[in-house]
Formats: sequence, C-alpha cells, structure tokens
Amino acid sequence: MSSRSRQVIHTVLTRFARVALGAATGIVIARSLHAEGRGAYAAVVAVASMAQSVGHMSVEQAHTALWRRARASIPSNSLLLGPAVGTFAGTAALIIVLLLGPRAVPLPSYGLLLVALAAVPLGMTVLYVNSVLVLQGRLNVVNRASLVAAVGQCGALLGFAFTGTLTVGVVVWVWTIAAGLPLVMLVPAMRPRLRDVDRRLAGATLTYGLRYHLAFAALYLLLRLDVLLLNGLSTPTAVGLYSLAVTIAELAWIVTDAAAQVALARQADTELADAAAVTLAATRTSALLSAVAVAGMCLTAPVLVPLLYGPGFAGSVPALMGLAVGIFALGATRPVNGFLVRLNRPVVSSAISLSAVAANVVLCLVLIPRWGVVGCGLASSGGYAILGGAQVAWFLRATGTPARRLLPGRADLDRLTRPGRRRARVDA
Repeated sequence: MSSRSRQVIHTVLTRFARVALGAATGIVIARSLHAEGRGAYAAVVAVASMAQSVGHMSVEQAHTALWRRARASIPSNSLLLGPAVGTFAGTAALIIVLLLGPRAVPLPSYGLLLVALAAVPLGMTVLYVNSVLVLQGRLNVVNRASLVAAVGQCGALLGFAFTGTLTVGVVVWVWTIAAGLPLVMLVPAMRPRLRDVDRRLAGATLTYGLRYHLAFAALYLLLRLDVLLLNGLSTPTAVGLYSLAVTIAELAWIVTDAAAQVALARQADTELADAAAVTLAATRTSALLSAVAVAGMCLTAPVLVPLLYGPGFAGSVPALMGLAVGIFALGATRPVNGFLVRLNRPVVSSAISLSAVAANVVLCLVLIPRWGVVGCGLASSGGYAILGGAQVAWFLRATGTPARRLLPGRADLDRLTRPGRRRARVDA
C-alpha cells in the first residue's frame, strides 16, 4: 500500500474515532447537565466557535498559495499569527456580545464566555500549524494530535461525571484546554525557528488571506444558512429533523476530505501544470469515494436512523435523500479548490461562493414552503452543486483540460481496490 493510501486510511479512521468520542462526550454532558445545563454550555461554546470560524482570516489558504516561495518562514510565522489573529477574533466577539446585550445573546455568565473565548487563540494556532504540517505531508502527526485531544477531553469529562463534579463551568474549562492540547504534539513536530520569522511575509499572508476570506465566509453561510431559513419558514420539529439529516450527511465528507488533504501537499509544492495533474487524479478518486459514501448513506439511513435515534426521527431520512446529490457534488470536487487557490483570483472565488449562497437562499424560499425538510435538502443540494460545478468549470478552463479527464476510469478504481485485492491474495 502506498504512503498516500495509508495517510488517507489513517485520516479516515482518526476522524471516525473523533466522531465516536464526540458522541460519547455529548452523551456524558447531556446526562450530567440535562437540557438546561447543556444549553448553557452550548451557548458560550457557540460564540467562541463562531469567532474562530469567521475570524481566522483564511490564513490556511494563504499558506497554500505562498508555500513554494516561503516554506522556510511559514511554520515560525504560524506560531505568531495564530495567537495574534485569535486574540483579535476573540476580542471582537466579546465586544459584539457586550454591545448586543443579554437579551439578544443570552449567556449563563460573561465569566464563562471569557473562558470559552480563551480557546480562540489556542484553536487558531492549532489551525495554522495543522495547515503547515499538511503542506509538509505530515498528516499523520495532525491526526495523532487531534485524537489525543479528543481522548483527553472525553476522559476528563468522564472522570468529573464519575465523581459527580461535572458542572457547566468544568465542561467549558475542559473544552478550552482541549482546544490547545494538540499544540503539545504539533509544535515539537513542526520544529519552528525564531530566526525564520518574517514580518513582511506575515503581512503578506494576512493580506492574501483576507482577499479570500469573503469566499470562505460565503461557504460557511452556504453550509449553515439552510437551518436558519428553515427555522424561520417552518417549525422547531422540522429544524430538529433536518439538523440531524445534515449531521449524518456531512459524515460522507470524512473520506473525501481526507483524500483532498493528502493531495494538498503535492498541489502546493509542484509546478502549476503538475499541480493540475495531481488535482485531476485526486478529483477522480474523490468522485469514486464520494459515490460510495453517499450510496452507503442512502441505503442504510432508512434502517439505521429510526433504529439509533428513535421512530420520531424517521422524518430525517427524506431530508437526507434530498441532500444526497449536493453532498456527492461537493465531496467529489473537494480537491479542486486546493488548485484554484494557487491561481490568485480571489474575486472569482468570492463570486462563485456568493452565487451558490444566493441560489441556495432563493431555492429555500421557494421549496421549503412547498416540501418542508425535503425542500430544504433539495435547495441545499442545488447550492452545493452550483459551487462544485462552477469550481470545476473554472479549473477546466484555466488548465485547458477536457471534461472527460475528470471521469473516473478503470485505473482509478484499481488504485482504490488494489490494496484490498493484494491482502486477499495473501490471505488466500
């Protein structure tokens, strides 16, 4: 088995393990804090999570674009930019919450909010360092660090729950510490050197990232705006059913995201023509993986969803089917974005993402009143397909590649199944 295949498998297994640990953590919190306590914890963590998601300035995309000419300084710069940008984002979030007031943003206490916001600089630094290690082709280090953090968080919460001392404050503190725990492994692995710090490059990185940040913000909206629109146009029950469908559907991206991350190092560190060839191969592989993942999801969901979540959630299955086409499209085209960042055309990237968001909003307004959660799923599928299709069209035009070269063939299937066939022959 090739090293790339091992990295993909290792990443997929790590992410599934993190999903399982996250589910266990959620159960512990729910049983110990009950609905009210869980809601209080979720409120403060949501503010901190959004601060990081919206405020990271797309520095990771800048790393990809600048990697070939600045790989020596980017690792050291990441340890400076992470805390700086994270502190800025956390402070901005705090100011916004204070200005809006407790009626608009009800929280259990501002003290707990400060604890949660302390995770933003830590999480931002982890995000930036992870992007460096991925570009270095050291994805296994990233996987191990994230798994250690998940195990640590789950273990700590189980310990407090066993002793009967688990409170909202303890959960928030554990979440904050877990956010920075990966740095214990990541920083030594990256081996940054202070003499490599380049302040001019840091400024260029932020400038480059900000130019792409509108596209990222639009993508974030595309993935989350449907739930808000459904909440305004339908009932809380519909939102509950649909949010479960989204959670399950996005599990299909675990495999394709892993394949895209493995390809990213070669996309960023080769000549543009070679990067295009890498992107073609990675996209064909992602299309196969996405098709298998989505097909498996659609075949098993009608049985597993009512079995695991109860008969009351059977209504999530039709919404899941509505999301299927879009989940496939976005998963299959995931590697294309890694190449497009190198073209340095942020206006085009932003226009594509904003167009997908606009289409999603229009489709939601039309389809939700008619078909409820199924209409919401179809609307999101439309937005995802527009985004993936437009990115592929841009890639084909920029590289002069015929569309047929994106279609998976026998060789692509062989690359995926060869390790399994080899093991089968050995076992025989």
